[in-house]
Amino acid sequence: MMTFTQDSSIDSMTISEGVKSTVDFTPSFSLGQTSKVNVEDLWRKVMESVKRTLERRFTDSRKRIIKPHSDRLAFACPYCGDSTKDASKKRGNLFLDSMNYHCFNGDCSAHMSLFYFLKDNGELDSYTPEEIAYIKEKTSQSNALSNFKKIQVSQDMESLLSEEALNLTVPRDFFMKKMRLYEIRGSRIEGYMRKRLQNDFKRFAFDPKKGQVYVFNLTKDETRILGFQIKTFSKRTPYLTYKTSAMHKELGIWKEENEELLAKMDTISTLFGIMKLDLNKTVTIFEGPLDSFLFPNAVGVCSAKNDFPFEVESLRYFYDNDVTGKDYAMRKLNEGFPVFLWKKYLDDNLLNVEKIKDLNDLLIIIQRHSTRKFHKFVDYFSNDRLDLYYV
Repeated sequence: MMTFTQDSSIDSMTISEGVKSTVDFTPSFSLGQTSKVNVEDLWRKVMESVKRTLERRFTDSRKRIIKPHSDRLAFACPYCGDSTKDASKKRGNLFLDSMNYHCFNGDCSAHMSLFYFLKDNGELDSYTPEEIAYIKEKTSQSNALSNFKKIQVSQDMESLLSEEALNLTVPRDFFMKKMRLYEIRGSRIEGYMRKRLQNDFKRFAFDPKKGQVYVFNLTKDETRILGFQIKTFSKRTPYLTYKTSAMHKELGIWKEENEELLAKMDTISTLFGIMKLDLNKTVTIFEGPLDSFLFPNAVGVCSAKNDFPFEVESLRYFYDNDVTGKDYAMRKLNEGFPVFLWKKYLDDNLLNVEKIKDLNDLLIIIQRHSTRKFHKFVDYFSNDRLDLYYV
């Protein structure tokens, strides 16, 4: 058992009030020892890395507090800053079993392996090559897709799709009237939507007063809404995403008695296209809903930092062709998942890399050159780490 006390080598670690002076910090898995890596020393170094990260990120002492648990470290998320209303919130969690970091702030949901958490926060230099290799190996063994969350969500899958849960979705007609929205067809935005190849107008609505497009995550029959996004056309905040619970509050229909079930529905409400997926076939993950609408058996997760929370037989990633997309594609490729090789596809098809940001852009270019023959997308997914150059 690893026991951290106030007299230990990390006596400067800030522990939250109410936690005993001696904190049992026992990982739920048996790591054992290797000839090159002392596991107890490694985890003390991880604790110190988290402490330095929080000190750099926050000036409020309450946000620098770390809450150790037997299976994880909980602390304020350094990516989103965590709650702006309650400085004591600890929604960032570093799970020891899976060696993954995950933020449970619905507006953030940052997710990555321990290796990338340390890299992102400038802490890798504190570790030996052997320790880094050990972390990568253990991450791979524990499945970098974060099994702890997948198992938890998969167990709730039946309840998420139950009649009781689906009753918390909102009729599209009711939503349209309540929010005073117009159908795309016949509106001034119709031409723009058609140019973007978004012709399934049931998925969208238009707010003529604000000039905004609403994007719906619909049930299979396309009559009810799980969650939605607003395309604002603002460079600062181009999209605003609303989960099921936030949608209920926006519509003024939120009830405390539904809070627990709404929290479960939130899990899938921002997975655009989830209700139409065939989980027995290959599922393709996109950052944005609009791209996912243009690809078979695909889902849009609303951000590169969000992941797909269900175990499926075959999963692949089609990130955007930008700095963030390339970064996350490299992460997934290193974890053994197939990703779309943008550079190779664009080079092989003699296309200008700089002008094509995502699948929507790519399909528009392909449509303009209808007389040319383009390679099939399916041939440009790879899980070979040697293909990192082509991402």
